[in-house]
This record gives sequence, C-alpha cells and structure tokens, in this order.
Amino acid sequence: MIGRRFLLQAAPAALGAAAVGGASRPGGGIVPPATGADQTAVHTTSGAVRGVLDDGVRAFLGIPYGNVPGRFQAPRPAAAWSGTRDASHFGPVATQMLAATNPPVASSEQCLSVNVWSPVAPAVAQAPLLPVLVWIHGGANVSGASSQPIYDGRHFARSGVVCVTFNYRLGVFGFLELGDLMGGRYRHSGNNALRDQILLLHWVQENIAAFGGDPKRITIAGESAGAKDVAALLAVPSAQGLFHRAILESGGGRTVLSMAAAHEMSRRYLDLLGLPADRADRLLDLDTDTLVSAQRALMLQAPLGYPLRPLVDGVLMPQMPEVAVALGHAAGVPLLLGTNRDESRLFLGKDAASRPIAGHSLSNMGPDGFERMLMRYDASMRGPDLAQIRWRALTAEEYWIPSVRVAEAQSSAGGMVWMYRFDKSARSGPFEGRAAHVSELPYIWNNPDDPQLAQLTAGFDPKLAHRMHAAWLAFIKGGSPDAPGLPTWPRYDAQSRATMIFDNVSRVENDPDRTERQLWSSLFLADAVH
Repeated sequence: MIGRRFLLQAAPAALGAAAVGGASRPGGGIVPPATGADQTAVHTTSGAVRGVLDDGVRAFLGIPYGNVPGRFQAPRPAAAWSGTRDASHFGPVATQMLAATNPPVASSEQCLSVNVWSPVAPAVAQAPLLPVLVWIHGGANVSGASSQPIYDGRHFARSGVVCVTFNYRLGVFGFLELGDLMGGRYRHSGNNALRDQILLLHWVQENIAAFGGDPKRITIAGESAGAKDVAALLAVPSAQGLFHRAILESGGGRTVLSMAAAHEMSRRYLDLLGLPADRADRLLDLDTDTLVSAQRALMLQAPLGYPLRPLVDGVLMPQMPEVAVALGHAAGVPLLLGTNRDESRLFLGKDAASRPIAGHSLSNMGPDGFERMLMRYDASMRGPDLAQIRWRALTAEEYWIPSVRVAEAQSSAGGMVWMYRFDKSARSGPFEGRAAHVSELPYIWNNPDDPQLAQLTAGFDPKLAHRMHAAWLAFIKGGSPDAPGLPTWPRYDAQSRATMIFDNVSRVENDPDRTERQLWSSLFLADAVH
C-alpha cells in the first residue's frame, strides 16, 4: 500500500551470484569505461555487484546496505561479501500485511536493501557527477516497498539524476518502543526505522559516486509516511550533512510520538497479544504472522491514526520536526512540499464520510476536537454536503495544515521553500472529480504504468506529467522548481503564501483557500506532541 489502506504490489525477491569486475574513483566520479567494458559492474564498500543494462540506464537492485542483528535491534552496516553479487532482482520487502499477489511477494525482517538507477557512463575522463534522488516510500509506516512499479527509477535516470530507492523496517519491527520493557539493546527501538534510513544515507554518501552520483547533491524525498519520515530526518542532528535538499509530498512535521505515548502504544500492543509487561521478551519468539496480526488490530483500536510513528526520544530526535524547522535546524536545506486537494477521498467513501469519524482516521487531534472543527466548517463553508466537508477537514487535519505549518516554519527561519497543491482530478471511475491521496505520484515520476494507481489517475495527462517531472528535476538538480510550460514558481512566505496549483491549466495562487486555512489558526500548537 502507498497510502494508509492502499494495496501493495511489489516484485518478488531473489539474490544470486556471478563473477565480474569493476572500478570506481574514490570520492569522485565513475571510472570511464574502456570500449566494450561492462558498465553493469560496480564496487561498493561491501563488495562488487552486477546490475543490468536497459535502454541507456543501469539498474542495480537489491543491494544490502544494512543488517538487522536481531528483532527490534538497531541496524548495522551490511557485511562484506566475496565475489560479485547479482543485483538484477529486488530484495525482500519489509515484513508486513501483504495483499495477495501473483507471484507471491517475498518478505523478511532482513529487508535492508537498496536499488540504484543511473545513466550509462560517458566514455570521457573525469565525467561530472550527477545529482541524486533518495526516495522513501509511503504506506503509513506499516506497508509498501521500493519495488512497487511506480518507483521505477529509470524515468529519473534518463533525465540525468541517479535515483535511489530502498526498503526499511515497517510497523512494530521499526517503530515499537521497547526500551522501558526490555531495556539495554532495545532502548529507543521506536526509532529503528529512522536508524535504517540514516544508515542508508551513510551508504549513499560512501557509495553513490561509484554509480555516477554526487554525494554533495543528495535530495531526500517521500510521499505520505515517507514524507513524514523526511520531516523527521530534518529534526535528527546526526542526519545533518547526509542530504542537501528535501521534498515532502502529502506529509507534515507533526506525526511523531512522545516517549510517554510510545510506551502506551507498546502496552496496548502487548495487551492485544495477551502478554503482561514483564513478559515483553516473548515478542522475540513469536512468529511474524502473529505480530503483524496484532499490529493490524492496534491500527484499528489505537486512539489516533498512524500509531507507529517516529519517536521524539531526546536522543536521535530531540524535538518535533515542525519545531526543529522553526528553530532553523533545516534552514540550509531547501524544501519543496505540498498536498493533493482531496487527499482523504482515498480512505473514505461517501457513506463512511457521512458517519462520525473514529480516532484511527485522525492523525493530529481526537474525535471530539475534530467534531468541533466540523462545526467551524459548517459555519464558514455553507454549500458542500456533510461528506464533502468531512473530506476537506480530514485532508486539512492530516496533510494540508501540517504541510502549511512546515512551510511557515521554514520560511520564518530564513530557509527556502516552495509549496504546491495537486488539483488534477480523475476523469472517470470511483475517484472522478477528485485529486486523491497518492494521485500525484504518476505525474512526479512521469510513470503512468502502475496498475494499482490507474483508477486514481483516469484521464492521465502526459503533458502535465512532463511538466511536473521537469519541475522536480530542476529542484533536485539544485535550482528552483521552474519548468517549461509552467508559470514562474515563487518561494512561499507567510505574507504571500504563493502556491503552485497543478491542474489542466496550472497556475500560482496566493494563499489558496484562505478562509479554510484560517479555521485552523488556533489549533496545532507547535509544542504539542501526542
């Protein structure tokens, strides 16, 4: 799943071995190949790999970047291997509740693998290094995989960007805090997924030049939970310097837990498994199906949606991301961020949207507070029916207003930030007239070929996709996100609130939906942490 309840489709995993060679220039560009040289051979810090060549793009899939030494433990760098590792297949996806696929998807707690797509190296000395995109997949931090068809990195590689995707631990395996219950090596286990991501960024710093990428021009990006994890990384001091730009699609900087809330989630989880607190170590022996089944129950019964979140632990992440950005910790990292106009339509049909909203459908406030907010909507936005108002309010609660808060924080701290809203709606089908959650992805990746997203993007507009893809490329390559066919995109600030609206005819609006935004002005106080 890309969104909270969206189905997952991923490729099966396999790893093999071959015997090839290769070379790289330490700290610099790839060694220019001799005529007829094998461009699919690359040396990494752990060993040699062989990828595949496809229409001018080299793909290296399923390369181990880390090792999980034990369930709920912090990751370690991947062990070295001898010979050459086959890098022609994706690695196992993280353990999760998988949708039925044919062929079946392999999953594993040992899921820390990375994929790299890069253009064929030019046969010239001292070839310039290329900008790098590192993508963090979404899925409510409980599902998803780098092998989903939408994340085909060839589209970026053909445009002169080295594209990196990877798997990281999900659900309780990456976000369950067990330090107070199991102590020692399990302390701050609630941030193991973030540690996986930081380890990956170290791998990129050490290895990406061998693939033609520039370790001084790294953009991290993500959508949904991936974007929220990007925001979390902005607040991690030890991640500073590992990336230089950031893109947040449908994210925000508030979806984190306090230590107290994380401990409460852990105890709720143990209760669902019938385990007393003093038997928490039984979690080490239970099979993954049992753990994932209880995780699913936790998702439905927790007092808030998205209960498995990065942790403000005072060590890895000292502060809520929104606060860290406001204090200037990301002021030197240009941001591009935004949301889709009708995010919540993916999760709630018209009938469900007309009923009271449960806590597990909310991310930043409780049901009582949300009902009071709906009263504000009713008083200020006469016209839409009840379902329409709930869709708008839910979109604002989880995605739009938290993203606005990050943009405000970055601008006030003196950082560069550009904001967008994706309004291009589906022309037919169940999402007709709606720009739902994840529907921007085929446009950003310039890739309409993922069947899981077909209903969301019915009437796909290839011209808009080309323009949006070009805007993202311009940002990743170090400039402003301006692209041919789009109006000039001004930076966002609290005065103009300039926002690019992507649609059949794209435009820039100052402070779009101002009245609705102002309904939230007294909510989401910056020091609040669940």
